[in-house]
Amino acid sequence: MVYLKAVATDESGNDSEPMIGSYSIDNTAPQQVQNLSYDSTSVSVTLHWEDTGDPDLSHYVLRQKRSNGTYWTIDSYVTQLGKTMSGLTPRTEYTYQVSAVDQHGNEGLPSEDFTVSTQADTTSPVITRIRPTSGVFSKEISSNIYVEDDYNVKSITWQYSHDLAEWTDLDKAEYTNILRTRYITRVISVESLPEGPVYFRAIAEDSYGNISLTDGSAPFVQYEIDKTPPGAPTGVTASPAFGLIEIAWEQGEELDLAGYSVWRSEEDGEYIQIASDLESLNYFDRSVQSGKTYYYRVTVNDTAGNCSDFSQTVHGLVEPDTELPEIIAGAPQTGERVGPGYKRIRVLASDNRSLSVMHF
Repeated sequence: MVYLKAVATDESGNDSEPMIGSYSIDNTAPQQVQNLSYDSTSVSVTLHWEDTGDPDLSHYVLRQKRSNGTYWTIDSYVTQLGKTMSGLTPRTEYTYQVSAVDQHGNEGLPSEDFTVSTQADTTSPVITRIRPTSGVFSKEISSNIYVEDDYNVKSITWQYSHDLAEWTDLDKAEYTNILRTRYITRVISVESLPEGPVYFRAIAEDSYGNISLTDGSAPFVQYEIDKTPPGAPTGVTASPAFGLIEIAWEQGEELDLAGYSVWRSEEDGEYIQIASDLESLNYFDRSVQSGKTYYYRVTVNDTAGNCSDFSQTVHGLVEPDTELPEIIAGAPQTGERVGPGYKRIRVLASDNRSLSVMHF
């Protein structure tokens, strides 16, 4: 038994009545943890142990032994008679100690070292997603692959087939770090492949030689290889108006047209693209100057990215603007008296094309 007395003293030296308390001391630690057992997979271990039977037991402390013989604490507050450790390496030994702690913080002797072993890795990686799921392409495909494994995805191989029977390797990604889930984007060239339907899939391998599905149940996607450009746009016209030239053309006959582009030259020489991905059948070129002749050509792309030849060349001339602008109204009106409190003058003007500057 331990007695403690507390007395409070103020600034004048006056002492309070003492408060005396008696306390019992508990220095008795719980019993040593006994009879450890375990279950394991290739990447996890679940430890089990028996209750020490101490009536004031609070929790357990779990430690793992390092290669240098020291221990590090995995969990300092385990309230169950067991603990699962995941993210381990297949076919590897690990050594643990477990000790009990009572409600007063006394920690008992740790258990004897208990060595466990994870099982061999026999689980194959899984291809969980391939993107895009479909499409028409002419030169390349931006492919996204998602792969999962219980321990580590070591490599991913892209393959293609024309008959779903024979598959040819197209590209391969290999990794040196350990990662259970891989997401990779790779631009795959298809310029060497013939036109027509083609099938794509991915094959993944883990660190222990397990390979994802390669039979008829393996996931795949179907793409279309199209290297034939659409015909050049026809019926192209250039119609000048005040301050602009309208370029128009006819709808192409192909069913996979994606967008039109307009090209311009001021000397019928080098053409610069001034508009692209147009879904309409016309375009208004407003960046023109009066008195200049502009030359135009039109191309069209299909959904695979193939571009047509240039259309026939058309030209347009924006006539010089000789019509004078007009002052329509003003405020205050002429003849009215103005002063320090009325300094603002408003003028309304109009022009057939565009006003440049107002002079006062």
